[in-house]
Amino acid sequence: MLLVTATEETQGLKPGDFCDTIEGELVVIFADCHVQAHQGDLFRCREGCPPRFFGLNSHERSTTAMVRNAPVSREDYLLALSAYAEHRGSPAPQSMACVLGTQMVSTAVTYAPGTVLDFTQGRLAERAVPPLAWRNFVSTASAMARSFAWRRYYDKTIQAADHNRRS
Repeated sequence: MLLVTATEETQGLKPGDFCDTIEGELVVIFADCHVQAHQGDLFRCREGCPPRFFGLNSHERSTTAMVRNAPVSREDYLLALSAYAEHRGSPAPQSMACVLGTQMVSTAVTYAPGTVLDFTQGRLAERAVPPLAWRNFVSTASAMARSFAWRRYYDKTIQAADHNRRS
């Protein structure tokens, strides 16, 4: 399964680079904001604080991440995301895990394995691209098919969790 993981590769190429995460750990994207009044929704800060990659195990931040083919099942991935959401204080960790899972898998399948990602002007961008042989390995069609399959697989879970949260 293609997932986004922490990496120290290409660290130092831009001013302000840092990697406090563990090399290879799974990451999620959040705004780098710890001010409660700024937080508008799950992934963005109302004041424009920059997004960062946060490690699921270390709960630390990084400016870079790499797309890798990780030997993780969907169930294990959701369990890790749910534990992370619970640690962040989410009132509905399973619902947040489904949302995070959909976001991160959709992000990962867009890029070839080995691509190093960062944020440029608040947007996700490629910092380092693997050799051409790897880029041809993942076609856009297969990436889209996996993304839609993930969303279809968890769509009912997300809708049920949202419905329960609203009730």
